Amino acid sequence: MRTPKPAPLTVNMPEALAQAVQAGMGLAMLPVPTALQGIREGSLTHVLPGVRAVPHNIYALYASRQYLDAKIKTLVEFLRDTVPQKIAGHEEALEAAQARHVRAMGYLA
Repeated sequence: MRTPKPAPLTVNMPEALAQAVQAGMGLAMLPVPTALQGIREGSLTHVLPGVRAVPHNIYALYASRQYLDAKIKTLVEFLRDTVPQKIAGHEEALEAAQARHVRAMGYLA
């Protein structure tokens, strides 16, 4: 078994990773909101459109529902109502940006 090589670049901000990719340092899996501008401008290309990151759940932990603070309840409801819509909106924007890029490059009639 081979020992994995250490990464030549390690970042903890997706924007920094996007800049590294735009500078020609390689490929990266970027969050959709981070990649959208670069895809729209043509400085980033979605090379594996069928590949998606593993989805993650969001959990809200609190002591008891019996004495649930209104602020906590409001936050949980906000997350439940907003996050799925945001993710769907990002996916739609990504698909639209890719379609514009493909048309601009002349791949489709």
